[in-house]
Amino acid sequence: MGVEFARREDFPDIARHLLEFSSTLAASSDFMPTPDRLVEILESLRTTGVLLVNRDGRKISGIIGGNMGPHQFNQKLRVLSEQFWWVSPCARDKGVGRNLLEAFLGLGESCDIVTVALEHDSPVPEKYLERFGLMPFERTYLKEKQCQH
Repeated sequence: MGVEFARREDFPDIARHLLEFSSTLAASSDFMPTPDRLVEILESLRTTGVLLVNRDGRKISGIIGGNMGPHQFNQKLRVLSEQFWWVSPCARDKGVGRNLLEAFLGLGESCDIVTVALEHDSPVPEKYLERFGLMPFERTYLKEKQCQH
C-alpha cells in the first residue's frame, strides 16, 4: 500500500484515471491520445521519466507522471516536469496527493529543476505547493482553434 512505480499491468487503470482527469479540464479539446498511443506514452514515462501510482491494496487511488531529461534551452540543466497529477475524488483529503507529490519531488532530487503545473480550477492551493519548496513561476493561457467538422 502506498506510492510505487507503475507497472505495465497498471496501464488500463492509469488510463481510466487520465480519462477522469481529462473530463475535468476546462477545455473543449480532447487531449487524450488513441489507446495505442497512450500505451506508448505511459511506457516512455515508465522507462525514461516518472510514472508513479498510489495503491490502496489492489486499487490505484492516484497517479503522477512526468518527463525527465535535459532542459529544452540549456542542455546542462536536468529537468523533471510533471505532466499529470490526479487523485480520485473518493481518495482526496487522505494524504494520497501529498504522498504522490513527495515521491515525485524525491525523484526530482537528481534534477536541477522540477516543475509542477496546476489546472486553473485545481483544488490544490498554491500555498500548499510552496510548503514543498515550489514557487509560482509562470502562468499558462490556452486558446483553442474553433474547427468546423
